Amino acid sequence: SDTPFSFRWAEYNANTNKYDVTLTVGTNWKAYSNGFDPAAITWSVADTTVCTVENGVVTPLQPGITELTAVYNGVTYTCIVRIKAV
Repeated sequence: SDTPFSFRWAEYNANTNKYDVTLTVGTNWKAYSNGFDPAAITWSVADTTVCTVENGVVTPLQPGITELTAVYNGVTYTCIVRIKAV
């Protein structure tokens, strides 16, 4: 598919060219929209003490801020992930 990737529910900030999302500890986030194959995307998290990602699903671990990166069709997309306490 030639559709540009976008993070589900995240806000896009044109100034930083990044997406931004706030999550709560204990609530997982499916980071991709329907129609995308999460296996076709290379996922990574800068600080895995704040959250982890597996097959496009982010699990918040503790309050903090990190960046989620998705590489799709050779293009890197970044989302700032803000984790807050329950």
